[in-house]
Amino acid sequence: MTNPDGAAAAPDNDEKDAEGRLTIDDLLLSDTPERIRKRYLGLAEEARTRDFGLLEQDVVVLDTETTGLSFRKCQLIEIAAARLSGREVVGRYHTFVHPGGPIPPEIVKLTGITDLDVTDAPSPEEAVRGLAEFVGGDPVLAHNATFDRTFVEKVRGGVDVSDNWIDTLALSRIALPRLSSHRRRPLGATRSLTVRWTTSTRCAACGASCCVAWLRCPPVFSAGLPRCMTTSSGSTARS
Repeated sequence: MTNPDGAAAAPDNDEKDAEGRLTIDDLLLSDTPERIRKRYLGLAEEARTRDFGLLEQDVVVLDTETTGLSFRKCQLIEIAAARLSGREVVGRYHTFVHPGGPIPPEIVKLTGITDLDVTDAPSPEEAVRGLAEFVGGDPVLAHNATFDRTFVEKVRGGVDVSDNWIDTLALSRIALPRLSSHRRRPLGATRSLTVRWTTSTRCAACGASCCVAWLRCPPVFSAGLPRCMTTSSGSTARS
């Protein structure tokens, strides 16, 4: 992913369970008190048994790939979104995007997306118009949401996608402060936190980890969400 997550690196010596997945203990800071550790270990069971009501209905998880990090110079090359309702994926949107020029070699290496992939892809305007139709104004979850939102909204029609963007990176940092990493990959690979749905595309694979904090940490929703929502200008709202 090209999105800069800005989180501390996960430990290099992560132990894994019998199925090769990380456990929550792998990501907990070493000085975490035992009572806090037990609460973290209980999150998965709480998620299986607790009804989160409206928080589980009609949200869209989104990820993008771009030709780089510069909002001014770089362009979208892939958009993927998954609609989540009642803990199930009920719809998906995925498209490559033609950036109007060659993809830099370092981005090809990072994302696996080549010029051939985007040769017949829709223009940014067409791709974002399709995204707006898919989202329909519902809340959007994204890891480092300002990054994705800025690239979407720089395209004509992008402001029509949604007025409500929720940053799952910020939410994870608020909800799970004892984790050593809040990056998507470690979170998505952690057995105790894995959301019970799968995705098939490269970008949409971020969906499980983006939903982790959303579905696993109800005690912090009321306090944390105001600080995890981006404003119409793309900056992070502060309570």
